Amino acid sequence: MKYVKELYDRVNDFKSPLEKRYPQLGYNKQVHIAFMSPMLNKQGLYRAILPALELNRTKTHSAIVTNILPDDCIKDINDFHIKIIPEIIQWAHYIVFPANIQDMEDLVGQIKAYNPNVKIVMDIDRIYHNLNSKNYSGVKFKRKFFTNLEKNIKLCDFTLYPDRVSETYYKKLLGEKLPTYISPNLLSNAQFAGIDKVKPKESDKKTIVVMAGRNDWNDINSFRKIFTYIVAKRPDINVIAYGKCINFETEDPLRTTNVKRIGYKDMFEYYTKLKELNPVLAIVPIKTEEFYRPYYKILELSALGIPIITKDKYPYNHLLAVPDMVTVATRKDTISRRINSLLDLDSERQEIANAAQHHIVDTYTYGNKGMMENFLSIFS
Repeated sequence: MKYVKELYDRVNDFKSPLEKRYPQLGYNKQVHIAFMSPMLNKQGLYRAILPALELNRTKTHSAIVTNILPDDCIKDINDFHIKIIPEIIQWAHYIVFPANIQDMEDLVGQIKAYNPNVKIVMDIDRIYHNLNSKNYSGVKFKRKFFTNLEKNIKLCDFTLYPDRVSETYYKKLLGEKLPTYISPNLLSNAQFAGIDKVKPKESDKKTIVVMAGRNDWNDINSFRKIFTYIVAKRPDINVIAYGKCINFETEDPLRTTNVKRIGYKDMFEYYTKLKELNPVLAIVPIKTEEFYRPYYKILELSALGIPIITKDKYPYNHLLAVPDMVTVATRKDTISRRINSLLDLDSERQEIANAAQHHIVDTYTYGNKGMMENFLSIFS
């Protein structure tokens, strides 16, 4: 995350002159894209920060990230004031906003006053309308917020989605022929620079990580019996819930499981800490429901060579070939038994991890020529 940290420090140095904060702020023949105030979380990383870094490696495009907000467990969908910097607005051909639940009509009007030709873009990274009410973001959402998001989408020249599922959902919901593009979540070398130098912590026990986060309440709760089974069945195994903001305000889904919780301070230590845990297996809890999940976990676990076990549901059975690259099952008791057996099958776990790693790194990265060309063609 070295390059992300450098970008974070530079654009958040509010005392520095604009030309130092934004060295791209010059007029040339490149296509100019401004990403507005992403947060330092997975959404901000995959949908704004990494795209900006990759765009600036090209000869045809130039990108600015206006500022990067610290990850805040209370603010999940950018419910904050966005500051307009006139010089950036006038420079930009495209301005990309994260999904926003505040009424943006006045803001868009101000932007168009500075630059009538600029294209307004909104990035919808998931299906917000189907957030489960037990999940943190779902608790915050009120009807007026959904209305604002729908209104904001209609204010834009086009919207971006990470996949066809979310794109189709919002096209049907809004009932209008709004221009849309698919911009998949992609891995970047900027995420993992130096990760191979991280030394795993030594332990006399194997470690399983449960991928957890503030919006995984329902998923984690649905796997609670599985965690209890593994902890009781395998005292030789450490079972660790890894994630941020997992001290849930609502009823704790990890209650009675004896699963240890380990968090991370911010995204700058997320990958390092995960690598240090040295997990032999990652459990990705998933409950059958309409809320579509971002597939960040698939990309990251596969890239780091950590074998995955989960339920036989989208997107895990879609992005990875079953059973070569991911272990899936439909019934919870089958998942429990499969976890127990996989813990003793070192070579099989390694084969699964290797196959997933090669597939993801070859396909879902900015190094994939087709993926990069598709991304650049959106901003032409």
